[in-house]
Amino acid sequence: MSDVLNGIKKAVFITVGTVSLVIGVVGLILPLVPGIPFLIASVHILYQQLILEGRCVTVARYCE
Repeated sequence: MSDVLNGIKKAVFITVGTVSLVIGVVGLILPLVPGIPFLIASVHILYQQLILEGRCVTVARYCE
C-alpha cells in the first residue's frame, strides 16, 4: 500500500512541476502571466523529486 501512495505522490509532484514549468515558460512570453515565480517553483519541485529518487547529478571538478 505504501508503494502505491509513493507512486501517486511521485506522479502528483512531477505533474505539478511540469505544469508550473509550462506556465513559467508561457509567462516569459506573455506579459500578463508572471513567469519567474513559476519557473522557480518548478525547479524546486522537480529538483526535490530528483533528490527523493536519489538520482541527483553531482558535478565533478577536475584538478590539474
